[in-house]
Amino acid sequence: MSKLIGILQANVGRRREAQLSILNDSSTQDFELMMITEPNIMDIDGEPVVHQHAHWTIVRPSLTRDDSVIHSFRSLIYVNKKTEFRQVPIPSPDIVAVLL
Repeated sequence: MSKLIGILQANVGRRREAQLSILNDSSTQDFELMMITEPNIMDIDGEPVVHQHAHWTIVRPSLTRDDSVIHSFRSLIYVNKKTEFRQVPIPSPDIVAVLL
């Protein structure tokens, strides 16, 4: 059986405000996936951290760069917590994939 899914894709250009605006916009809550390019990444105690939200599960690339924490990966997917998924391992810090 097929089901239509809602996907939002955005390049936030590492801007915190842009990423938070998308996460907190009530109109995005009906999407299954939000695919973010150039996410805002914070360096907290030498670890890459991205903004979390109660409605979304963060899926980061399987592989990350070691040379710069805030540039350790260039994409991520927020999966709606109502959506079942599993991550597909991709050996690249630039690509993240999920199977619904």
